[in-house]
Order: sequence, then C-alpha cells, then structure tokens
Amino acid sequence: MRSKQGTTIQKSEKSIKSQSEYSDNNVSYTSTRKEMLSERLVNSGEQARLEEYLKQKFIDVGWKDDLKNHAKQFIRENGLKIVHKEDLYKLLSVKGKETVPMKLREDIVRRLERFIIELEQEEEGEYDDEDDV
Repeated sequence: MRSKQGTTIQKSEKSIKSQSEYSDNNVSYTSTRKEMLSERLVNSGEQARLEEYLKQKFIDVGWKDDLKNHAKQFIRENGLKIVHKEDLYKLLSVKGKETVPMKLREDIVRRLERFIIELEQEEEGEYDDEDDV
C-alpha cells in the first residue's frame, strides 16, 4: 500500500530526473536541487537534529560499541604496529555501512522524505503567493 507521501516523493524524483537533463548556465537542475536541499537542511537546523538523533540511535542499538569492538579485534589480530589508520578507516567504513540497522535507515529516509515534502509545500505556497501579486 502506497502512502500519499510516498507517491509525492516518487513524483518529485521523476520530476527531478526528467529535469536533470536540462542545464542553466552549466548547472544541472539536480545539483542545484541537492544544493538547495542541503542548504535548507543546515539553515533550518534539521541536519543537526538528524545528526544528534542518529548519534543517540547508534548508541541505543549498540552499533557504535559493535564497531568499536570490531576495530579492537582487528588491531589485536594484526598488531598495532602493522595496522595503519587508513586501513582501519576503510575497514570500519565498510563494516559501519553494512551494519546500520535497516529500521534505522528506513526511519532516516522517512524523516528526510517528510522534510522534502514540507519544503515542496512551502515552495508551492510561495508560488501561490506570487500569483496573488
């Protein structure tokens, strides 16, 4: 069963994909849209709220401790003098991405979708206000 929000997101994605072929002053619509979204996430404080939320969730589900233990085990197995921080970083990056709980991923995606929908509604309101002028 598709929700109204899911349909709106899909329509937005299709719109962005179809418009990404066009460019204005060598800046693609998609990159401009991503930059705008990133800017709005930062300016609204939503990015900081999401980061704090994620940090706490990673602690709550034990993800952070699991990753830390994985690093310790890797160092014990390979020896501290042999392990380079670049190797450890690569290992933990891969392991970290692989082990993020699916429910947490889905939760963050839902939160971002809601934020995008709210942005689109604000933009529609701005366009409606312009029509009144």
